[in-house]
Amino acid sequence: MAPLKRPAAAQKAQAHKKIATELKQKAAPAGLMQNVRSAISESTLAPFVKDRLRILIDDSLGVSKDLRKKFQEDIVHLIGAILQEEEQKMAQAVHKANSAHDKAIDERAIGIEAVKAAKAQATMKQETLVMTQARLAEAKTQAESKAREHEVAKNELQASTVEVAQAHAKLKAALADVVKCVHGCEDVARHLETSWTDLCTARESKLQAAKLELDDAAQGRGACELEAATAVKEMEQAAADVQAAAKSCRRFEAEMDSAQSTKEASKAKLQQFRDGALSAYKKLAG
Repeated sequence: MAPLKRPAAAQKAQAHKKIATELKQKAAPAGLMQNVRSAISESTLAPFVKDRLRILIDDSLGVSKDLRKKFQEDIVHLIGAILQEEEQKMAQAVHKANSAHDKAIDERAIGIEAVKAAKAQATMKQETLVMTQARLAEAKTQAESKAREHEVAKNELQASTVEVAQAHAKLKAALADVVKCVHGCEDVARHLETSWTDLCTARESKLQAAKLELDDAAQGRGACELEAATAVKEMEQAAADVQAAAKSCRRFEAEMDSAQSTKEASKAKLQQFRDGALSAYKKLAG
């Protein structure tokens, strides 16, 4: 048989048991406390401040509101202020991420327009190059034709000059004999010399005209070659501009994707903080 307790001792034991039961019933749920602890650990506070709060949190926020002392309530308010400050920082991070994402979208749009403009410029330069090359081909053909014409005229002049010179010499010699015998043939001789001079001058003029046409054709060909070379360089530059614009556009797309990820992550973190630590604090703070 168990020994009987004295009435005073029995009452004291019952009182301790009652207090223990009440404390147990009023103890903070472990899950809520862990949410707050995690938020404190992941906050931007200095490490030594986090260590102090982890020590104080159980004896303040972990105590039921109706059992807290004033210093415990002060600590609870301090924890609340810290959590609110962290919430504001996270909200600012969300706002910053939204702004960065909007900026990335605008830059990407600008990049797309730059690519379109560069491609349009490249197309125009390509068309210019094609037309210039066509003119160059025509100029080459004309220059080659004029060169052949000049060569033919030169050869004809050389051949006819020899023949005419021989005929002129024979005729001149014959007239010289006639002049000795017949009075008045001097005018005929002088007319023959003048005709010969005019013929030679005309043939030289024809050759010179052919030479000028050849030079003009060569100059035209040279100008077209220069224009074609310039068009090729401009086309190459336009193609390089297209590649540079496309590269920038791809970079803007990557930045936009990164900003989108950062935006979503910061929003999720804020929502998780509100649903977790802040909600737990409000329930524990009472």
